[in-house]
This record gives sequence, structure tokens and C-alpha cells, in this order.
Amino acid sequence: MRNLREYTYAMQERRNSYISKKSIYLWNTSNILRLLFAVWFVVGNVWIFGGRSSAAVAPNLYRYTLSYTFNM
Repeated sequence: MRNLREYTYAMQERRNSYISKKSIYLWNTSNILRLLFAVWFVVGNVWIFGGRSSAAVAPNLYRYTLSYTFNM
């Protein structure tokens, strides 16, 4: 009976360790993606709204981007 309890406890610890490693990996991946999207958002806004001649160079792209941004 004691060996069965020790075996069960060891299996639970192994499972908890696996779940913990997996959740840490997913959490880190999520944070990296959030950072990437935040940087992309800032760069995109600077590109669209901060450029001196973005509307003059590519007016259709400029209008498309504005309509996509405000329709979301």
C-alpha cells in the first residue's frame, strides 16, 4: 500500500511539473506576442500618421488603412 501511495504521489508531482512548465511557456509566449503587437501598433501609427507624405505617396493605401482602423 505504501508503494502505491509513493507511486501516486510521484506521478502527481510529475504531472504538476509538466503543467507548470507548459503554463510558464505559454505565459512567456503570450507576453512576447503582446510586446510584439504593442511595438507593431506604435510603428504602424507612426508610419501612417507621422509620415509627412504618406497620403501623397500612396493615397489608396492611406485611405484603406484609415478605413480599416476606424471600422474595427
